[in-house]
Amino acid sequence: MATSLLRLREQLDVAAKGTFVLGRDLDTVSHLVARLSDGIERENAMAMCCVERVEERRSVVEMVRELRRSCSSSRRLAEELEEHVCLFLATIHRARGLVIQEISRQE
Repeated sequence: MATSLLRLREQLDVAAKGTFVLGRDLDTVSHLVARLSDGIERENAMAMCCVERVEERRSVVEMVRELRRSCSSSRRLAEELEEHVCLFLATIHRARGLVIQEISRQE
C-alpha cells in the first residue's frame, strides 16, 4: 500500500511539473501574440495616417520609414512566435506520449 501511494505521489509531482512547464510556455505564446497584435494595430494606424496625409510629403516619407522598421520588427516577432508555438506543440506531444506510456504501464 505504501509503495503504491509513493508511486502515485511521484506521478502527481511529475504531472505538476509538466503542467507548470506547459503553463509557462502558454504564457510566453500569449504574450508574443499580444505584442504582435499591438504592433500590427500600430502599423495599420500608421498606414491609415499616411493615406490621410498624402499631401504632406515630408511627414508621409517619415511615417513610411517608421512603418518599414516596424514591419521588420513585426516579422521577427512573428518568427519568434512561430518558433515558440512549434516548441510548445512539441512539448505537448512529448507529454502526451508520456501519459500514454504511463497508462499502458498500469494496464
